[in-house]
Amino acid sequence: MKKVFVFSLVLLVLVSCSLLPFLNPIKTGMIACYCKSGGNFIDFDFDAKGEVERKDSLASYVDIILEPWFDNSGNPMPTIMLNISSPDSFSFIMDLGIISLDDALKLSDSDLMPDSFSMDLQAKKDHVYYVISTPERKEYFMLVDSIKIDEGNATYDAEVFFKYVPRK
Repeated sequence: MKKVFVFSLVLLVLVSCSLLPFLNPIKTGMIACYCKSGGNFIDFDFDAKGEVERKDSLASYVDIILEPWFDNSGNPMPTIMLNISSPDSFSFIMDLGIISLDDALKLSDSDLMPDSFSMDLQAKKDHVYYVISTPERKEYFMLVDSIKIDEGNATYDAEVFFKYVPRK
């Protein structure tokens, strides 16, 4: 009897530990712009929970796009953009600054009412972005973990790694 109890307890602990990743709502992602090397653009789709290779034109299922821009000083400035596939779709992104995903999830609706709308923002490390994706109008918080830039003469390759969690 004692052996069965110990075996059951060990089995219960192992099963519990294996289920922990499924219970964690925070996911990871990456978007990339391969401009210098001639590779395809890699965009991100929240609902497919992963990267999407961009074809000839933007598809309606792509939520986040990384575009290559330079600031006025000529420094690479990877820009997070949202896809607007039609006049009926609605995209929105808001920089919440340097906060944690846990703190972002505690924000009320009134905290997330900006005085202006933006379609694109510079990707900044450790910043959290509030995102309403298209066309489903689902809401996410996205924390930029790191930004990798491989700079060339007039272009650059960029990758943005992030964690994200649905708002509701």
